[in-house]
Amino acid sequence: MGSKGRIPPHMRRSHPGLGMVYSEPFASAIRPPPGGLPPFELPPPPEIMEQKLATQHVEMERLAAENQRLATTQGTLQ
Repeated sequence: MGSKGRIPPHMRRSHPGLGMVYSEPFASAIRPPPGGLPPFELPPPPEIMEQKLATQHVEMERLAAENQRLATTQGTLQ
């Protein structure tokens, strides 16, 4: 409790002198790889997106019909 924010001598790090630089252990992970960054993945063509949306629409209609059938069945059972 007597330290009041002071760092003990054995835990102090010496500062580099003029012209000295700390080594950067993670510097290679920060730099881009040789040859640059890989290209971004392009979105699929519009035709494929339209096909996916149409497929999803059909699935949503099927689920809505099934939900309606189940709701009717539940009402009947009650």
